[in-house]
Amino acid sequence: MARHSLASTTLLVIAAALAASGASSGSCYGEGPEAVLDCFSAAYSDRDPTMLENVMAPDYTWVRVAPPEVDIYSREESVNSSVRMFLDPEVESVSLEFGEGYRVEACETPDTWRLEDVKAMLTVRMASVAEPRVTPLCVTFYVRKTSDTPLGYQVHREVFFEGNGCAGK
Repeated sequence: MARHSLASTTLLVIAAALAASGASSGSCYGEGPEAVLDCFSAAYSDRDPTMLENVMAPDYTWVRVAPPEVDIYSREESVNSSVRMFLDPEVESVSLEFGEGYRVEACETPDTWRLEDVKAMLTVRMASVAEPRVTPLCVTFYVRKTSDTPLGYQVHREVFFEGNGCAGK
């Protein structure tokens, strides 16, 4: 899968400049709620806990659906799990890439959206294994706007479905 958009580098440079200038932190900056995809991708490929925490709202929850099981994780558990992977010396690289074709749906609450049917690919390359572990995912992100100038967004809930495709969720 291709990285979400070619604009991701530009968005990250803007976010870094805003952070350096003292603009409000704790957000992912971009032109729309789908900017969170670029922030998640960059957080994983750069193994950057701060960027990961910035894209996750304080009330963030992660719901993992792997039928017949459903697991719910707090923000702290989610961040800690990712950071352990980022810091694991056995992990050579990590990438989280999002495909095209998802839908952005406005929610009833103003300035909130769902990113529906987001196809993702998590790839983890370990030093001791020849082939990377590739996990296809289907994700729904629940996003809210955090600021107007600059436009900032955070994910407050993430529901991901393991396996190929989004059908049958």
